[in-house]
Amino acid sequence: MEANEQLLDEGSPRPRKSRTAFRLKAAGVALVVTVGAVWLVRIPLMNLAIRGYLDAQGINASFEGDGVSFARVELERLRLGPARAPDLVAERAEIYLDWDGLSPRVESIVLENPVLKAKVDQSGVSFGALDIFRPEPSAEPFALPPLGLTVQNGRVNVETPYGMVVAFVETEGRLDQRFEMSLRAHATPLPGKPELLEGLVLTGTAHTGADGIRAHLEGGAASINVAGLVDGMRTGAFRFESEFEAAADLSRLSGSLKGTAERLIHTVDTGASALEVAVTLNDVRLTPDLVPTAWDGSASLSAAAARVGSLTVQRPMAEATFTGANSKGSGRWQVSTGLLEVPGVRMRAIRGSGALTAETDSGAPVIAAHGEVDIADGAIDRKERAALRALLATLDSTPLSGLASQSARTLDRAMQNFHASAPLSLTWRQGFGELVFPSGAEVNGLGGVRFVLLDHEDKPSLRMELPSGKTMVSGRASLSGPGLPKLEARIDRLSLAPGAALESSGTVVVADWTAGDSRLSLTPVTYRLVQGDGSGTVALTGNARLSGPFPGGRVEDLQLPLDVEAAWGAAGVRLVASGGCLNMRLGGLTLGDYRFGRGTIPVCPQDDKGFLWTSPEGKLTGGATAGELKLALLGADGEREGGANSDLGLSAGPVTLTVSGTADRPLARLDFRRATLRLPNAVTAESRRIEGVLRGGDAGWTGAGTMEGFSLVAANAAVRAEAKGSWRLNFANEAAPLHLTDLSGRVMDMTRKARFEPIAFTDGSVHAGGRVASMKGNVRLASTGEVLGDVSLSHDTDAGTGEALLKLTGLTFSPTLQPYMLTEAARGVVENVSGAVSGFVRARWTPEAMTTDARFDLDGLSMATGGLGPVDGVSGQLVFTDFLGLKTPPGQTVTVARVNPGVAMENGVFRFQLVGDQKLRVEQAGWPLADGELRVDPAIVALDAPEKRVTLRLVDVDLEKFIGLMDMQSLRATGEVEGELPLSITRQGASIQKGYLRTKGSGTISYTGPVPATDGNAKLAFDALKNFRFKSIVVDVEGDLAGEIATGIRFEGTSQASLSPLSWFRALRTRGIPFKFNVNVRAPLRSLMSSISGVTDVSGLVRRNVEMELEKAREEKE
Repeated sequence: MEANEQLLDEGSPRPRKSRTAFRLKAAGVALVVTVGAVWLVRIPLMNLAIRGYLDAQGINASFEGDGVSFARVELERLRLGPARAPDLVAERAEIYLDWDGLSPRVESIVLENPVLKAKVDQSGVSFGALDIFRPEPSAEPFALPPLGLTVQNGRVNVETPYGMVVAFVETEGRLDQRFEMSLRAHATPLPGKPELLEGLVLTGTAHTGADGIRAHLEGGAASINVAGLVDGMRTGAFRFESEFEAAADLSRLSGSLKGTAERLIHTVDTGASALEVAVTLNDVRLTPDLVPTAWDGSASLSAAAARVGSLTVQRPMAEATFTGANSKGSGRWQVSTGLLEVPGVRMRAIRGSGALTAETDSGAPVIAAHGEVDIADGAIDRKERAALRALLATLDSTPLSGLASQSARTLDRAMQNFHASAPLSLTWRQGFGELVFPSGAEVNGLGGVRFVLLDHEDKPSLRMELPSGKTMVSGRASLSGPGLPKLEARIDRLSLAPGAALESSGTVVVADWTAGDSRLSLTPVTYRLVQGDGSGTVALTGNARLSGPFPGGRVEDLQLPLDVEAAWGAAGVRLVASGGCLNMRLGGLTLGDYRFGRGTIPVCPQDDKGFLWTSPEGKLTGGATAGELKLALLGADGEREGGANSDLGLSAGPVTLTVSGTADRPLARLDFRRATLRLPNAVTAESRRIEGVLRGGDAGWTGAGTMEGFSLVAANAAVRAEAKGSWRLNFANEAAPLHLTDLSGRVMDMTRKARFEPIAFTDGSVHAGGRVASMKGNVRLASTGEVLGDVSLSHDTDAGTGEALLKLTGLTFSPTLQPYMLTEAARGVVENVSGAVSGFVRARWTPEAMTTDARFDLDGLSMATGGLGPVDGVSGQLVFTDFLGLKTPPGQTVTVARVNPGVAMENGVFRFQLVGDQKLRVEQAGWPLADGELRVDPAIVALDAPEKRVTLRLVDVDLEKFIGLMDMQSLRATGEVEGELPLSITRQGASIQKGYLRTKGSGTISYTGPVPATDGNAKLAFDALKNFRFKSIVVDVEGDLAGEIATGIRFEGTSQASLSPLSWFRALRTRGIPFKFNVNVRAPLRSLMSSISGVTDVSGLVRRNVEMELEKAREEKE
């Protein structure tokens, strides 16, 4: 100062110095006065300056200044934004300043009890009037300002479309370093708005420093109502935790987010439990405007279980990894599940994996996923498999039975375990996506069953637009496997979209499919389908051809045209044939051993409206008539049997089906007119009519009707059978949908003199149509109604096994039931029969063979016979091991208590065996007879031969006791008798041919009975027989047992009585006179033995006496 003053003194005049000093002093005084004045009005000036700035920014504000200094500004009752709904209020705000020369800079801000309002909607986050303070976009790196911020008891009210989130905030420190923030938040619902976060609680902290920014946020909620995002969706208890780190300039970001939810509920049958979500950002690089330029991370979502409608999934999980830079990214995805179930189907697991790509070159990001999905160990439920088997079983006893049974076995095995795989591709861009199954979807089942869906003409097999759900399907499908048809289908087009009609067209082909004796083929069958909102059309063209057996026959090359069209809508439903009628063609038919030629069956609607149509109210009308079918009978050479003009063959029809009722209660009236079958040998079978009504409803189809006019005539055999009955159908009864009731009929002899009386079948019933068919009924004598027995039958259609049983329950002979009532041929042959015959005849069968057996129990049968006299006590049991083949085990035994053909015989035994081929082996047969035996020689008898021969043999018969059996008191004899009686049996009866009886050695005869008045030689002969010793007796026997027996009796010997050989010299008496007798007798069998005395033929005795005298003379001459 002193130096300056010296310079002034030396270089300047004195007066000038005084003026300058004065001016400086005056300026200083003025400055002091000005500063003082400004300080005195600092608060008004501050208010004026702040208000001016805020007004210039268009912000409505109010506050009160409390204190101002160069280092600090204090404001009270601060409000920014509209007075009624301010965007920010604070009880007190302190702004600390730092000066750079004359320019102030805000160094820090302290807010007491501030309340900040924010709003979140689809456009983003808004702070109302405070949005003006947001920084302008800049290409410069982001940096936190060097501003201190202290918030004491702060609150932020965040308004969302789903509720209000209230956050309590405390901060301290400078934003760009050593900054600390704590946060507590909860959610409250808005009146009239869905509560998005029920019971939300959040806590968090944030820290900044030289190394960057770190944040931690965790919280939870009783539930999250996601209904605003996905209709009807909400969660159970939810909790999450996140950690993030970022560079100070936000150029890099990393962190993680983990969350759990007790459950996720969409609808009552859609949701998941125990959800876990995780997102990890390993490294994300950002531009100054926070646009990612590079990224690397992963995400996962899993649940303990999930359900969508009837689909349930255990342990579903999805994972993804992603990495990329600039506009392109890539990654991998993977999905898996545990057990997956839908009604009727179980899959052990689903696995899928593939690649992810992302691209943003065109501006909007495009995300794509490619890969493959596999289904492991799928299985169809046992009940569903049984239902399929039952459905295919309905084709049993039809020409398709072989195909159906083989398919049932193959498909049943394949459905027990299968796996599937399919490639897929998903693309997503700007809220729209496309799911594509390009080709090669494949399902493989046990046993080699394979289903494949391939692309067609380089078009993907399935394409779905998202989120619209519009789906397009095209491609080639094939099904193959052992026993299955080689099915090929081409789907030209299938389009399905919400709100739009379903449209589809294509072709189905089944090549020559053969299984056993069944064959089926579908020539190319094309289809065209349009299904709109309650209306649509479908058209088919093509032909089906089938051949195969049915019970008792076979159909060959049946051609079924499939040229039909159907339409439905508000006006009702209509079904028509494209050509008006359908002409079914039959290549041939076999019934039993008979073959028939070609035929045509026209099937036509009953009027020009078509086969079926309905009114808008659902009333059904329509029907069809199948015309008459005529088939010629073919011979072994394939030509028409009987020549070109022969009437042999089958004619049937017409058959009419008339539809009525309503769509939910349909009625179908069936009327099947005459069917006639004419076969060689004058055999004709005829059915006059089958009619009834079929009814549909909630319980399924039922029906009832009658059958009448069934007849079978075998003119050559002169036999006629007739039958009638009723039928009922109930398809809900899977065990036996068809029930025939009140079955009755009769079998009659058509000859003028009937060979047998009519036999009736009554009370019959049949259950059929299910796995087991059964039949039962009674067999009666038509004339009296006497029950002879009952018949039953059962057949297992699955196993092809069955049994038929005829049980004799009422064959007890009495005065009201005699053999002649069964056949007139028995009249006069057997009469007055009593006793019972019981037993059964049974047939059993399998697919390979049929066996028959039988048993007959004879219980004390007694009868009177024309030839053998009374027969009593016929008993025994006959067992057949092969009834049709007439085979029995050895040792079949029948006993006869008593028979009296003139000589009473008791306790006869007949032991035999039927050996088949109509042959009877006589093992042992005979009766005890006078200490000897009458037996039948062992033999084999051909029962089908015109003549049957057996030999009766007398062995060691005591002559004295034999004569005693004939009750001849005046005749006695001693000795033994043997003999042989060859017996011939024909249709005309039984006869003895060249039989004989003879004594074994000598014996005696004594006849002391009455003698006719005779003299001469006759008297001499009778006197000789009073005591006669014979050398031998021979009896020749021949004749019809039912008629007369011719008997020649020859015996010779000497008289032991004292005789007078000379009638004129009676005094001369002598002993030992030789005699020779020849007696011829013709008499019925019963009187044969009594004829041996010869007492009634006196002339014969005279002749024999002459012969005796001549013989005596010769002896004397010698």
